[in-house]
Amino acid sequence: MKIAGVVLAGGLSSRMGQDKAELLYQGKTLLVHCIERLSQSHVEQVIISRNRPDCVADIYPQSGPLGGIHAVMSQYAFDGYLFLPVDMPLVDEALLSALISAGAATRRISCYSSSCLPVYIPYRDDIVDFIQQQLQQNGKRSIVYLLEQFEHQRIACPNDSMLVNINTLQDWQALV
Repeated sequence: MKIAGVVLAGGLSSRMGQDKAELLYQGKTLLVHCIERLSQSHVEQVIISRNRPDCVADIYPQSGPLGGIHAVMSQYAFDGYLFLPVDMPLVDEALLSALISAGAATRRISCYSSSCLPVYIPYRDDIVDFIQQQLQQNGKRSIVYLLEQFEHQRIACPNDSMLVNINTLQDWQALV
């Protein structure tokens, strides 16, 4: 199976007050850190969802993670996609690889029990069509709502603290 690893880095970082993708973590930007983690998880290609040159821009701007997911799935043909937000620096390649294995084996949307991101999404027309419909009609744009609409699986995470999401300056200061 051909799997794409996708860094979701298209947010406004409004709660952080600066571009989260450019924050330095262990000597590298969060964006580079995520690219490396995805590459180590043996994906076919790493794609960056971000409204910048050489990245995949949202078709429906400011639509949150679903906007990035839709843009990538609409423009790149893979059997499955592993979506990793740029603001989850503690996720490692073992967690990502386990999620890919679980999702690819069942061909279902897959995430960890304690967090809906990162998420593995198999390519299926019904999933892409549903996301596009939500974006076009200003419907519910949450990953949780997407999960509720499709048969999916939540797998146990061996270390939930690795799924921490850095949204604010306080979150960032607690991490570094």
